[in-house]
Amino acid sequence: QYAVLALPLALLVGRPPMTFAGFRRTAVPAVVVAAAVTLPLALWEPTGFLRAVVELQFYQPFRPEALSYLGLFAGPDRQPPFGTGVAFAVAGVVMVLALWRAARTPAGFALGVSALFLAFFVLNKQAFANYYFFVVGALCVAVAAAAPGERAWKTGRRAAPVSAAPPAP
Repeated sequence: QYAVLALPLALLVGRPPMTFAGFRRTAVPAVVVAAAVTLPLALWEPTGFLRAVVELQFYQPFRPEALSYLGLFAGPDRQPPFGTGVAFAVAGVVMVLALWRAARTPAGFALGVSALFLAFFVLNKQAFANYYFFVVGALCVAVAAAAPGERAWKTGRRAAPVSAAPPAP
């Protein structure tokens, strides 16, 4: 349901110079895989699928026991102090920061996904332990994908490894 939020972060794994064609080469396979997984269920019963995946998100009530700041700051009337629009806004800011500052590597992509979804879940009306398992899993992927001494994409190919020796005086 939420994976579409991470689609712009695909720019982090494309080789520079990032063009629309480069983004398409990165994003189309991801969309094809998502469609292959989702379409059989959607075509089986389209109305039920839309109700369960899309409509339900709008009608689900606030859960004060959620593992989010909304649950923590709910007042005595058990109502959230602000709406979930804040979660989308903060996630948007985190996405822009990730696109601006994260390394143009698979590790940077995984780190951006983790930060994006952490910001989104921690400010949403429903967030439980399994939501954060995804965030921690993305962090683990970022660590596993990080190659020590490797720089981000530079002019269409990986830059040479960073030397451990200090520069000559």
